[in-house]
Amino acid sequence: MQEKAHRALLAEAHASLREGRFDDAQSQADRLLAQGGDRGEVCEILGQVAAARGDIPGAAAWMTEASDLLPKALNVAFQASHFNHLAGNFDAALDLIDRALALSPLNPTLFYARGLALGALGRHEEEIASYRKAIEIKDDFVDAYVNMGVALRDMRRFDDALAAFKTAIGLNPEHAGARTNRAQTNLILGNFEHGWRDYEWRWFDGRQQHGVIGKRWDGNLAALRGKVLLIHAEQGLGDTIQFVRYVQRFAGSGVDVVLRVPQTLVSLLDGFPGTTTVMSDSAPLPSYDFHVPLLSLPAAMYRTFPQIPADIPYLKVDPGLAQAWSYRLDERGIDKNRKRVGLVWSTERNLGTEQDLRKTDLSQWLSLFELDCQFVSLQKVVSDADGAILRETKAVWDPSALLDTMADTAALISQLDLVIAIDTSVVHVAGALGLPLWIALVDKSDWRWGLGREDSVWYPTARLFREERPVDMQGVIARIRSELAGFIGQHNRL
Repeated sequence: MQEKAHRALLAEAHASLREGRFDDAQSQADRLLAQGGDRGEVCEILGQVAAARGDIPGAAAWMTEASDLLPKALNVAFQASHFNHLAGNFDAALDLIDRALALSPLNPTLFYARGLALGALGRHEEEIASYRKAIEIKDDFVDAYVNMGVALRDMRRFDDALAAFKTAIGLNPEHAGARTNRAQTNLILGNFEHGWRDYEWRWFDGRQQHGVIGKRWDGNLAALRGKVLLIHAEQGLGDTIQFVRYVQRFAGSGVDVVLRVPQTLVSLLDGFPGTTTVMSDSAPLPSYDFHVPLLSLPAAMYRTFPQIPADIPYLKVDPGLAQAWSYRLDERGIDKNRKRVGLVWSTERNLGTEQDLRKTDLSQWLSLFELDCQFVSLQKVVSDADGAILRETKAVWDPSALLDTMADTAALISQLDLVIAIDTSVVHVAGALGLPLWIALVDKSDWRWGLGREDSVWYPTARLFREERPVDMQGVIARIRSELAGFIGQHNRL
């Protein structure tokens, strides 16, 4: 009788889960756990409830326990691997997918998932082998070709990567992931014509949307005569600053250009050449005849203007703000007789990708503070640990509370001799102002920084310091310290 009641309650819990009644499912599962008995199936229910609530670490823990208790349950092992992968437990994800493969050794989806786990662990040769096995079983497995291409790109095997993307597109010409990854690969290599064209597929891979409707401008300048063109920013602040240079092409064209950007950039970009109006993206959309996303301008303009606009500087600082920051620096005793160096050591964005490797701790940069120069933090968001260091050291001034908008940041940067930063919006401000700029880049840096080079096609005053091997930012910092010592010594000899 007790077993029958237990099975009935288990059935109720499953029904609650299917119907989206997660509180009921949780309560019923808790009662089942208290009764003892079939814990494996109950753990599976609790894992699904946790996932539905967005508790991915909890889902991973419950599903792993469920798989341990139900070692012959293929779907449970697969789900446990999936949630562990999402939680960043890549070793566990790999072990669990291997458990699933032991139950279904010719399952292409499992080999694909195994490749994803191996890729997250940086084991790219094995990752590629898993994708090849998935393709061997299912020769039209488009996603396997795409991710194999990504792995090959990470290994700097660019021709092979492009061939994989080409095969994927041949199988499915509308596959946005294949197109955008091919775009990024071509952009890394400097193949801008092909790269910009495929980059337009970013709007179809499910990662971003702009919500702007109406006629999309295709690059035909004649069609804009007497019309209003809305150019709307996308992605991050740095992307907007980097690509706003293309808006200058409309200067003197007679086109009524409305530039819509994040609020923090409005004062910095107000009156930007080529614009009639600069407005906040928090304001209602204005009337317009055509629109175009900002990062689509290179593709739209390529036939007429194939070269990257290189008129540096293209940002201007408000003279009043610049003077105010000059006074503040003087008040802090940060005079012009010693080098003033701006520093950014961590990204503020949580990208959930390898790009999060850009996040360093201020403690990693302490050796620079031994040098005879004056440091100014350009870090807007500071962790508790980094804040403690800033309060203890006299080597770095932290003016973050005074940086209300990017116009403030630009004005402060204009008073410095050098900016040292990881890849954040600050590097784009410094580069667009034409200030000396040293950028610390992770091994798998963004496509915009190209391949292997120490200079930048975007910012002629920038110098790129790249990791020589993965996860070696400390080596980058050591090289920057050495170069900074020389930079300061040269100044002191003048």
